Amino acid sequence: MGALQCFKVNVDETTTEIKTEGALKEKLNTEECYIIVSDEYRKVYIWRGFKSTVRSKFIGARVCVDIHKQLGVDFSLVALDEGAEHSDFIKLIGGITEGGIEARFERDIKRDERRLKKWVDSLPSVFRDP
Repeated sequence: MGALQCFKVNVDETTTEIKTEGALKEKLNTEECYIIVSDEYRKVYIWRGFKSTVRSKFIGARVCVDIHKQLGVDFSLVALDEGAEHSDFIKLIGGITEGGIEARFERDIKRDERRLKKWVDSLPSVFRDP
C-alpha cells in the first residue's frame, strides 16, 4: 500500500497529523472531519464524521482545497460522508467505522419509512386508517 497521511481538522482552521499505523478507522472520530491523502489512489479525501458540525465540515472543505493545491493536479478531491464511503476508501482505512455502521442503519431506516409511506399512500382509501 502507498503512503497514507491523515489530518484532523481543528476549529481554528489548523490540522493535527494523525499517526496512520494500524487500522485508520479506529482513529476516526464520528464528531470530527479529517483530510486523508492517499498516494496509492492519488486522492485527497475529506471524510466528514456522521456527527460532525457544519462548521467543521466547512473548515475541512477549505483545508482540503489548500492541501490539494499543494499536491497539484495529479491528485483528485473526494468528499465522503461517514456511512456513505466508497469500497476503495473502506479498504484504505481498514473497514467501516462504528459511526459508519450507525449512519448506514439510520439511512436504511429512513429509506424504508419512505418506501412504506409510498406503498401505504398507493393503497385505496378503504385500506388506510381514517
